[in-house]
Amino acid sequence: MATNSRLIKDSLLPEGKEDEELLKIIKAEGFKDYEITMSSGAERGDNFTGTLVNIEVKGHSENGEAKQLNLITKCSPRLGDFRNMMPITQFYIIETFMYDTYFPAVFNILKEYGLDNDKALRTKLFSIPKVYGASAEPMDEFMIMNNKKCENYKMGNRMEPLDDAHCRLVLKQLGYLHGLSYALKHLYPEKFAEIAKTFASCNVFENAPEQMVAIYRAHITGLVEMGKTTLDPETNQLEIDKIVEFSKIAFDEYMMGLLRDRSKFDPKYSVVIHGDAWTNNFLFKYDELGNLTDDMVFLDFQLSRCVSPAIELLYFLAVSVSTELRKNSYNELLEIYYSRLSEMLFKFNLEPYEVLPRTVLESDMKKFGGYMIVVGAQALAFHTSKSEDIPDFQTMTLDESEKFMLEAKKMSKNDSCQSRFKGIILFAIEHGFI
Repeated sequence: MATNSRLIKDSLLPEGKEDEELLKIIKAEGFKDYEITMSSGAERGDNFTGTLVNIEVKGHSENGEAKQLNLITKCSPRLGDFRNMMPITQFYIIETFMYDTYFPAVFNILKEYGLDNDKALRTKLFSIPKVYGASAEPMDEFMIMNNKKCENYKMGNRMEPLDDAHCRLVLKQLGYLHGLSYALKHLYPEKFAEIAKTFASCNVFENAPEQMVAIYRAHITGLVEMGKTTLDPETNQLEIDKIVEFSKIAFDEYMMGLLRDRSKFDPKYSVVIHGDAWTNNFLFKYDELGNLTDDMVFLDFQLSRCVSPAIELLYFLAVSVSTELRKNSYNELLEIYYSRLSEMLFKFNLEPYEVLPRTVLESDMKKFGGYMIVVGAQALAFHTSKSEDIPDFQTMTLDESEKFMLEAKKMSKNDSCQSRFKGIILFAIEHGFI
């Protein structure tokens, strides 16, 4: 790894190759003289597999014109036992693959079908950041991208569910995202098979260390069982009994089972998903009056994989949608997603009822519905806690893992987490998910 760099010294970048790559980017962008300003790009709790650093480059071109480049760098954690407990390198391998191989493939079919000139589609289709440099080398993992926040995109408040309009927009864009994947799958089956094979070979949890699995199992099981404390024994004893029984199988069947065992998903209907569709991985753009537009950016593809699209929807509905909207508009939200999926498929002359029948989607939502409870138990404690209340698990040692679990349970007792987790449990039981 690079050492003694003038960029690393007194900066937020870790020791690694990020600084070398940054200098190459600056040179390639035609800066003659420049100044670099760095600042933290996230608070604790905003990102869980890396440190984000904003990088502003100001200078001049060869002909003396003023230039500015706004980047954001995501660097992997390099200290503590967190690296040994999580497949950090594989996370970065997957994200690099998504930007280098997968998205060029799906955007290429838009071009081949003349859809890149479809102005109506272009104005409402999601976008992704431009990647200037990346590495998945162990202990040197990073991504350097353009900072979309400097282009008037904004991120929501991770501590609150998204409102109605934002939820509907995300579901539309997920429909387009999945529709493009299905188009690639049906129009270029050999190419898609290669992509699916890559995901299978990079299954981030298939070879997870057993010590990590044991710690994680105890952690998730405890958090799910704590769901009973959100319910009133006088009116919800049946639901309490169900969540206690569910906690016994939650981790192995609905967390590690779904992450490790590809045979649980029908390959006919599997599609490439984002995998981590929550508030901090979306950027939204607003017009001059502050109204939400269709312009939206997806971020962070480290958990992308090839599975049922129901997994994506269950995750999003659990961690980013309010109890009220999920309860009152579930079927409508599914329809928004499916209509945009269908719209994209029609543009490639594909029939939705053949590619992904609505009945299959609804069946998978029910079959894998317990996933909602598991991800809710895992994520909401962090999503609803203030940054200063979240432990620094990236520097955590294995000896501190028990302390970490106790802190997570403590965080899960805040009122917002309790209320939202209760909503997920009651919703899952009402819809027969568990």
